[in-house]
Amino acid sequence: MLGRIYNKYGLLILLIIGVAIRLSIYFVSPPSNSYDDHLEVINEYSSTKSRPLPFFCWECYQPPVYYVLCAATYNTGHYLGFAREVSWKLVQFINPLLSILSLIIFLKILKLYEVSQTVKMLYLSFVIVLPREIFTSAMIGNDYLLVFLSIWSLYYYFKYVRSKQEIRYFIYLSLIVLLGGLTKQHGLLLLLLPFSILLDNIISSRKKI
Repeated sequence: MLGRIYNKYGLLILLIIGVAIRLSIYFVSPPSNSYDDHLEVINEYSSTKSRPLPFFCWECYQPPVYYVLCAATYNTGHYLGFAREVSWKLVQFINPLLSILSLIIFLKILKLYEVSQTVKMLYLSFVIVLPREIFTSAMIGNDYLLVFLSIWSLYYYFKYVRSKQEIRYFIYLSLIVLLGGLTKQHGLLLLLLPFSILLDNIISSRKKI
């Protein structure tokens, strides 16, 4: 009986635990639990509806994707009549949501490979309790969006490699990598994934000549 539950629901139970941990930290953390003045950048985007000059504030030099998403979320809450604090809480929820989605995508990556249930549970249990992973996801900042996009891009990279090089996976990968580069500067490192595919195809084509 316990063996059947372990095999059928073990990963789901771990995933629920990971979700519960992240939501618990989110609910007890105020939106002001941020760093490096990301709140100032979001406020500037939401109030002016434009990108501030690079040296206007401490983090204004950052690429825009995360801040555009946060500003849209904040303004949506404002237009719906929510209090200012509730609107900021909605903004804060972006990272916990991305963290939960990252766990799901990580699980999908594990399922791409023929590894045992025990190994899958071991890897997933390690990821769900990483302190930096948990507490960063409760803060307002652009780091976690890049983490999410990195995991998502790896998923489509592996999907492309394990498929018969289906072009749709390469397109998905390229779009996600583009978003990563527009989230943080070192997100440009994700370009190594599509470039490695292109390089491999070029080398393979030359060998056939």
